[in-house]
Amino acid sequence: GSDYTVNGPASMLAGLHLEDVVPAKDAPAPEKPLKARFATFDGLVVDIAAWEKDGKDYASFAASVDDKAAGEHIDAQQAKAKAGYDTAVAAAKAKAPAASDASKPADGKTDAATAEPPKPEAVADPAKDREQKLAALRKEADDLDARFKDWTFVLPAYKYAAINKSTDDLLKPLEDKNAAKKEGAETKKTPAKKPAKTG
Repeated sequence: GSDYTVNGPASMLAGLHLEDVVPAKDAPAPEKPLKARFATFDGLVVDIAAWEKDGKDYASFAASVDDKAAGEHIDAQQAKAKAGYDTAVAAAKAKAPAASDASKPADGKTDAATAEPPKPEAVADPAKDREQKLAALRKEADDLDARFKDWTFVLPAYKYAAINKSTDDLLKPLEDKNAAKKEGAETKKTPAKKPAKTG
């Protein structure tokens, strides 16, 4: 297809100044623009349509959220938060003296060392945490989209070239890259150690 996914280059979007725009209605995209898709690790996606006209390079942008990628990122964040919390609880328990009555202060409050660390929301209420993170991501995408939608951006030639390059050179099928990596790893095996000479 004509859609490509490139992870990363936020630099692609950096440095687009407001003087580099024309109203979208004055510079509409042609029927078959060059297309690229930039996806951030947290699930924010920016689709780019780029084209050349009258010696200038143009692009239009659209922001959205990849729910699957966003969900996986949040799962990973929550798992990390839980692991961190579990470690903190274990550490607090290890430090805490045995909770015999004698070790409790006279006012009945437990010693600070025995108190469990506060639960982060990702651990205490994962569903709510997920909803908040997704809502924040969607708001970011909506804000970006609102900025993009009425405008066509005039791109510096090197940025257009980067999109053009990303659709050709950078996107060799993943299987090829992985195979090449494997072959490389196999040829780099360290030679077996020679047995030590005796005598």
